[in-house]
Amino acid sequence: MKKILIAMVVMAASAVFAGYNEDMKATYGSTTAVDWQNANDAALAEATSPEALAAFVKDAEAAAALLAEVKPAYATDPMKAMQIAAVSQFVMQGDCWCRKVFLFWTQTHADQRRIWADALLAAAKKSVDPYVQVFLLDQLRWCGYPCQAPAVSVFRASTDKAVASMATLVAAELSRAK
Repeated sequence: MKKILIAMVVMAASAVFAGYNEDMKATYGSTTAVDWQNANDAALAEATSPEALAAFVKDAEAAAALLAEVKPAYATDPMKAMQIAAVSQFVMQGDCWCRKVFLFWTQTHADQRRIWADALLAAAKKSVDPYVQVFLLDQLRWCGYPCQAPAVSVFRASTDKAVASMATLVAAELSRAK
């Protein structure tokens, strides 16, 4: 009896979700994020390769150029959004032993993290769009420094509830960061 009930639940769930992607396309005119990622798998791999990500944090100008791609209200190119998130993860990697052995590697992840965290905060300060500010603060949340918490706290005075809320969260997390 239990197996029959489980089979019926699985069949019902399958019927419900079978048309989900088509319904999403018909309702919203777009594919799901998973469909987009699957369709762009090769391009994503290339765009988020360590070499590509390192190029975005070689200096402040390169970081600022990528962050300038963040647009208001979901208008950001998804590939650029993926690269930005990937850079935030990339700069948090520990440096491997090879950086200590091979002297030609002059830039460490710590250097790249500083460039990226500073660029995120600068771009958030420069922006007047709440969506862009929240997006940038959320990225800073993952790779920022404790010394940036006071600068983030300024955003808590925003009249936009989402910005103020994100700033409160990020400032608190950065205060406890390493």
